[in-house]
Parts: sequence; C-alpha cells; structure tokens
Amino acid sequence: MRVSSPSPFRRILATLVVLACLAALPGVLTAQTTVFGRDGQRFQVHEDLYRKLFPEGGHGVRRANPVLALDVQRDGASERWLVPGTEGSERDTHAVLVLESQSGAVHLLWATETEAGAHELWLTRFDDEGWGDRIEVSGDAGALKSAPQVRLTRDGWGSEDRPRTVAHLLWSEEQRGIQYTPIVLVDGRYLGWNPVVRLDDLDPSEPSGPSAVLERPLLLPGEDGRTLVVAFVSHDSGHLLTLRLRLLPWTLTDLADQARSHITVVGARTEGSILGLAEQARSHITVV
Repeated sequence: MRVSSPSPFRRILATLVVLACLAALPGVLTAQTTVFGRDGQRFQVHEDLYRKLFPEGGHGVRRANPVLALDVQRDGASERWLVPGTEGSERDTHAVLVLESQSGAVHLLWATETEAGAHELWLTRFDDEGWGDRIEVSGDAGALKSAPQVRLTRDGWGSEDRPRTVAHLLWSEEQRGIQYTPIVLVDGRYLGWNPVVRLDDLDPSEPSGPSAVLERPLLLPGEDGRTLVVAFVSHDSGHLLTLRLRLLPWTLTDLADQARSHITVVGARTEGSILGLAEQARSHITVV
C-alpha cells in the first residue's frame, strides 16, 4: 500500500478536488440499497419493523422487532426474503448492497446496534441458492461506527484457478479513525478470518490532532478489477491520505506459506547459531 503526505497547500487543494469529485459521483455519499443483476433481476434491501415488512408473519419473529428484508424481482414476479441474523430486537441500519457481476450474487453489508450499546458490522451473500455465510466483521464493538462501505475485487485462487472474491470493507469509528478489512470468499465460501487494519496508523506524519474535514472516507475502484483506492483524512494528523489496495495474488501467498512452513521445519531441526538457521532457511526458500 502506498501512502502520500502532501504539503499543507497541496492538502488543501487535494481536499477541494476530492470534494468536487464527490459532487460528480452519484451514489458515493448515499447507501446503495438497490442493484440490478446481470439477467435483469432487481435487488432491493429494506429496513423497517417486522410487522410492516412481513404483515403475514411466518418467521417466528416478534412483530415489533426491526429487521432487514431483501426483495428479489425477476420475470415480473417478486419475492421477499428475511435477512438472517436481523430477527432480534437490535437495530439494523446502514444496509448496503453490491453486485458481484461475474456470478450474479449480491453482497449485503449492514450495521447493528444492540440494546447493550454494542455496534457491530455484518456481511452476507445471496445468490440463486439462497443465503451464504453470515460474517461478523471484527472491530471494536464499543465504538460508534459510520455507515460502512463495500467494494468487490475478483481474481483466481489455487492451482485450479478457483474464483476468489474479496469484499473490501471501510468504515470509521468514533475516536479510533478509519478501519479497513478484506473478507476473502473462495467459491462463495468465507475463509474464516479477516484482519482489521487502522489506516491512520499508515500515516508517517507526527500526530497533530483530529480533523473534521472529509470525515467519511472514500472507497473507489482502481485501474483494474483487482485494485482499489482509499482517500481519507487522518484522524491523527489531519493529512489527506490516499492508499492503493491490492491483495497478493494466490501464487505469492502460496509461496509465502511454503516458505514459512520450511522455516518452521528447519528451525525445529537446527541446532547452533542463528546464522546457520538463516543460511538453511535461505536455501529452502531458494528451492521453493
């Protein structure tokens, strides 16, 4: 990832340019609650009380509970699906839909506020077979979160070049700055772990206090289908930062895993100096 830290004049100019771009980008500052599929389907997410979205009931949910519902319209017919995990009394908000154009699936991201004051983010996937895994996005459950953003990238995974979809999530947390996490799905299945990175920590500048300019970060597509660009004002320094995000290709990830396993095996069998261990590890990495 690349970090830029411009001069004060350039920061002001860059901020004005970004703000001008915002005005020219419809949908950047509003939640994407409706998307259209590759075969003409229309997907729309709703936030409301259960009794209003499902007046006939049938899900065993209290009528006064706030829930999310997904409408799927195709060939003139419409179906309404209850979003799994939203059946309780917690408040579900900031729902965002994004289409995975290659597979036709849609991904749904939303925020939840519990009665105990916890703030959580969730992600799930919907396709012709129904709902996928419901994924809890890690983060500080006690911190108030902004409306989350999500964009997808796609590449191959494994020797069989299976489709790998990465859902890139971006949000801000009160007093904690900008948070980012990539959620990796292979063949539509969650790999089971995703790191959360505080992007403000990538700013090499000295802290100078929080800034109120452009508080909401931007998550924009990059030059191809595998990269993204993040623009935000650092909570710590007040600098406008831009980051270019791209996950390592599977081949490099596989090479790193093999090298790590070799180093672990060599270290367990090696006695003597650290230089001897390093030399044997280097030979193993060269072979890999």
